[in-house]
Formats: sequence, C-alpha cells, structure tokens
Amino acid sequence: VRSGTTRTSVENAVEAAKRYLLSTQASDGHWVGELEGDTILESEYVLTMHFLGRTGEQRIRKAAEHLRRKQLPTGGWAIYEGGPAEVSSSVKAYFVLKLMGDDPNAPHMARARETILAHGGIEACNSFTRIYLAIFGQCSWDDTPAVPPEIMLLPDNFRFFNIYKMSSWSRGIVVPLSVIWASKPFCPVPDFAAIPELHVPRTEAHV
Repeated sequence: VRSGTTRTSVENAVEAAKRYLLSTQASDGHWVGELEGDTILESEYVLTMHFLGRTGEQRIRKAAEHLRRKQLPTGGWAIYEGGPAEVSSSVKAYFVLKLMGDDPNAPHMARARETILAHGGIEACNSFTRIYLAIFGQCSWDDTPAVPPEIMLLPDNFRFFNIYKMSSWSRGIVVPLSVIWASKPFCPVPDFAAIPELHVPRTEAHV
C-alpha cells in the first residue's frame, strides 16, 4: 500500500508540474521566466562597486536594503528560497551591511554575527568568499586556494590536469581566478567596515 501511495503521489506531482508549465507557455511555444539567484549576487555587486569607487550610487543603497529584507529571522542568509542560513552568503551580506554603515550592535547585525560564528565564521567560508575577503583585507591570501596562471602552460598530454579539457563555464572561472591569485589585488575598506569579529580562532591539536 505504501508503495502504491508513493507512486500515486509522485504521479500527481508530475501532472501538477506539467499543468503549471503549460499554463505559463506563450502562444508561440516559448517560456519566459525571471532569472533569480541568492543574495551573494547583491553582496558581490556592492563589493565590486566599492572596488570601483562607486558605493555612493543609489542602486548600492537599494542592494543593501534588499539584503536586509532577505535576512532570515534566525540571523543569516540562505542560498535558496526557504533554505537555512549558509555561512558564505551570510559573511558577505554582513560585510556589505557593515560597509554600508549598519551599526554592528544593531539587533539584525548581532543576530547575523551569532549565526555566522555558530557556522564556523570566515574560516568555514568557501573559496570564492575567501578570495573576495582577501581582496578587501579581511583574510589572508594564505587562506585562499592557489590557482597559479602557469597551469595554462601545461601540455595537452599532461595526465593530471588540462585547462582545455574543462568545460567552457569552468575555464571562464579558473582563468580569471588565476590572474587574481597571481596579482593579489587589494582594495581597502574603512576601519568601521572591517569584520575581525567573524573570525573563529583555530584550535591547535595536541598529541
């Protein structure tokens, strides 16, 4: 009975999805949908604009307000609708809001900080986030992954790695990251925007 019930539930879900997709189809056969992403898009946009010296623009204030509105009641930011707090997106959002002048003692910032630290802080962030933070002086380049540009010179028959055997999407990320890693650009932020409070001290293992 349980198997039949499960099969029926799946079939009903598939039929409901089909009906919805057909209801949104245009008369000439195509579909139009809004491309959406998580808040790292707004966070990285603001950081990029700061790098370019353009944080005074109105759209930057709008992006910061969007981050405030998307904050979870528990304090962090999710990477998909209805999801839990995720440490990398939360660190970026917190950093951007400090950069935009939010008081770190304000309730929404205190909740965010507590959630970030509970999830491991900056040390638990993914590679992309740590690269962003290194550019703005909030973590060491020693804590970012090494992507040396010399990998472009490896021959086609090198058995362990070949840039041209990657997908074009991956190459479009790896190549710029290799340039960034080699040049290690730096863009300062005001002292009030620094986020040393998001570091979780490493504990040394004792034998």
